[in-house]
Amino acid sequence: MYAEAVKMNKSGEYQQALEKWNQIRALDAKYPDKQKVQRTARKNLAGREGKAASGYRFGMTKYLRVGIGLVILVGIALTGMFLWRNGALNNLFGPKILFYDDFDEPVLNSIYTPPKFVEKERMDYSLETLDGYSVVRFKNWLGDYEQKHLDIAAVFKVKSAPIRFEARFNPLVQSRSTSIDGFLTFIFFSEDYSEMHQFGLFAGNYGTDKNFLGLPLMLKDNTWYRLVVAERDDQKYRASIYDDSSQSELVGVDVNLERKFFQSGMRIRISQMMGAPEGTFPVDVAIDWIKFSTD
Repeated sequence: MYAEAVKMNKSGEYQQALEKWNQIRALDAKYPDKQKVQRTARKNLAGREGKAASGYRFGMTKYLRVGIGLVILVGIALTGMFLWRNGALNNLFGPKILFYDDFDEPVLNSIYTPPKFVEKERMDYSLETLDGYSVVRFKNWLGDYEQKHLDIAAVFKVKSAPIRFEARFNPLVQSRSTSIDGFLTFIFFSEDYSEMHQFGLFAGNYGTDKNFLGLPLMLKDNTWYRLVVAERDDQKYRASIYDDSSQSELVGVDVNLERKFFQSGMRIRISQMMGAPEGTFPVDVAIDWIKFSTD
């Protein structure tokens, strides 16, 4: 019987060898284990259990890592979808939008406030739909040299990136009875109002002579255009009017504006103003959206 136990150990049948040894001990408690059957069998059985436990732990660790990885990937995917749907990916991987308004709310955003020093110069406005777009319409009746304004109540500071300001607008109908003179002007102020840059559209001679910053401009009634102020390659700026459909520049002028102006902080004002037509006349324009961003 002992010889069988020894043979079982040699063939790797350690559990059977240990059981055979236990039978021998039951018959003769003092039987000598000269070839260390009990010790060999127990040692090898313990080694097998250790390997199995190690493999189990490795398997559990592997699956745990895979599971955590899947959770992270799903989280990244969901976050990406959320950012994409909310336009935030532009801020992470493209131009950073500093300000944007498409006037699609039932009331005007409270960020628009009357001028800091002259409450009575606040522009009248209405929120309407034009050509299927939600717009803000500024229509005011002004006397000689009178002005109306709305300020965007924010100070914008950009340390190093080039800036692009853009507004999509429609001049509606410029004529003696509908709108004349300074129907739309955007003004950039330094934070302390000590420096000012104006970008204005003007329909002089009772709406017949249209210009942008003094340059002749052929604007069609009830047509969409874009007013753009953007940095050139030399970090100076150009103000332009673009055709909305073709995206081609209709008129443009290099302006005395540099990147350092935006680095120190600036404000934006929307204005309408009258020349001297000797009477009270309307000024009228519709704006689809305003965007201020890094380029």
